[in-house]
Amino acid sequence: MAAPESAETDLLSELRAVFTADPLIDEYGILPQDALPGDGSHFFVQEHKLAISRACLQTLFYQGVSKLEDPQWADAATRAVLLSSGDHYVAWHRRKLLVMQRAVDLEQELRLTAVVFSLRPKAGNAWSHRRFVAAEVAATATPGDLSTLWREELQVCAVLAHRSARNYYAWTHRLWVARRLGERDLAREVAWAQRAVAASSSDRSASHHLEQLLLLTSGRDGSSAPAPSVSNLEVATPAAIVEAERLVKENPGREALWQHLRSLFAATWSTVGGADVSLAPSDVESLEFVVSPHPEDSQRLDNEHRGGSPWVEAAFQIRFAHRCSTTPCAWNEGEQHRFARSHAMFVLFHVLRALRSTNPRHALVSVIQGRAVFLLAELQAGSSPQSAAMSTEDHPRPTGTAGSALSSDSHFNSGSHPVFWSALALDVAEFSPATTTRNPGR
Repeated sequence: MAAPESAETDLLSELRAVFTADPLIDEYGILPQDALPGDGSHFFVQEHKLAISRACLQTLFYQGVSKLEDPQWADAATRAVLLSSGDHYVAWHRRKLLVMQRAVDLEQELRLTAVVFSLRPKAGNAWSHRRFVAAEVAATATPGDLSTLWREELQVCAVLAHRSARNYYAWTHRLWVARRLGERDLAREVAWAQRAVAASSSDRSASHHLEQLLLLTSGRDGSSAPAPSVSNLEVATPAAIVEAERLVKENPGREALWQHLRSLFAATWSTVGGADVSLAPSDVESLEFVVSPHPEDSQRLDNEHRGGSPWVEAAFQIRFAHRCSTTPCAWNEGEQHRFARSHAMFVLFHVLRALRSTNPRHALVSVIQGRAVFLLAELQAGSSPQSAAMSTEDHPRPTGTAGSALSSDSHFNSGSHPVFWSALALDVAEFSPATTTRNPGR
């Protein structure tokens, strides 16, 4: 015999009454039954905070699932399921249908996602639903209301990113919002991201967000939405690189900051490539400095010259890496020196790859490529110049897809890997005079 209707929905009715009495609930938690005050109810609310008895959680979930398709109970049933299982795809899809039918208030729907986030900040389906609802609100909002909406979304992301480290969903949602900001709000978002990077030196999420904002302001992030012209990447990047270098020096051994610096350099270097790479006399002079056995000896590099040429920036990066790899640190010295050498190798790889697009018969280019062997040896921790040159004989040269895969920037996130060092040694030694003599047919 089927259970009476009241027994099948008693918890749903109780939960619906709770949200009707206090529609401003913004947080919830699961507590043991004996920890709940009151008259033995399964729910307790105080100051817009909801406590749910753990004893009723399973029953609440199954009651909600049984009523998901019932139009009279869809709102309460989906809420019950989501408070029990915040990433339940079917329940979020059912609520999406309710939103499309305008059977629920959009502001209350945003509030519901915030309630779910209070206990499950990394519920991916909840973040997807929030973006859908925010887009629905934005479609009919006035300019003033739209600005308020985006500020509230940014605030939600900031709180949840702080509460749960490396919250990919929160940072992705924040970038989604940033792509819809006006010029002034986007400038404020860039400033906020810069402060976030300085405050969270070990969290790669903040620095990656800043990099995406710089790409966004330059219109090169691949998004379909037109980007406001707050600044240009070629103008913003040198200042961002200087700031990243400051953070690297003040926070030694933080891999996230080194990756941030590497990404910013790669952004400036993205203008160099293809078969039309040209070298001005000043560029050749900078490249000679890049492969100098003692980068610290030169005093001609000056911050006033930054931004003029990617080749010049490469020289700056080599000098910075050399300083970091030789400067004592109060803590994390070994890690700092290792990351510095990896960064220098990353820069050197880009320089060599670009040089291959020029005329390999150019006399100065040949000298630079040959001298790069000695820089490679000096950058390897605990290695001598002889070991770097010999590494080309110890390891067979990669060919086919494996060889081309080594040219991908994504393979250099862990620059201390032996394959990384071997591949770079092969790249450099291929153009060295000694290698050319040994292998005249190459």
